[in-house]
Amino acid sequence: MEQVNDGLLALLQDIKQMIFGCGLLLLGGILTVIFLLFERIFLWIVSIPVMVSGCLYIWTGWNAHEIVSGPKSQGPNP
Repeated sequence: MEQVNDGLLALLQDIKQMIFGCGLLLLGGILTVIFLLFERIFLWIVSIPVMVSGCLYIWTGWNAHEIVSGPKSQGPNP
C-alpha cells in the first residue's frame, strides 16, 4: 500500500512541475509578443531565460520520477 501512495505522490509532483513549466513558457511567450509589439529589448532579454526555464521544468516533470518529500514512516503498526 505504501508503494502506491509513493507513486501517486511522485506523479502529483511531476504534474506540478509540468504545470509550472507551462506557466513559465506561456509567460515567456507573452513577454516575447509584447517585445514584438512595443520593441522593448529588456522584455526579450527577460523572456528568453523564462522560456528556457519553463522548458527545463517541463522536461524535468516529464522525465524525473522521484519523491521530494513524503509521509514519514512510523514503523510497523501493532
